Amino acid sequence: MNHEIYHLRNTRMDDKLTYQLSGIIAAYKPHSPIPTKEELDEQLVDKSPLSMVDLCQQVGVKYEAK
Repeated sequence: MNHEIYHLRNTRMDDKLTYQLSGIIAAYKPHSPIPTKEELDEQLVDKSPLSMVDLCQQVGVKYEAK
């Protein structure tokens, strides 16, 4: 990990330079932890409210999966 990015923490930069470096600076920000498989399974959605079948029913078209 590159620790030189922390030296920019209290610096004042002009707006153009801030926007040019924003992608690099954002890459070094702390991120949330990676969810475990169990956490992802809890958030699993079985049926989407915007499925192709539901959309076709709303417009009155018969949908047949290929």
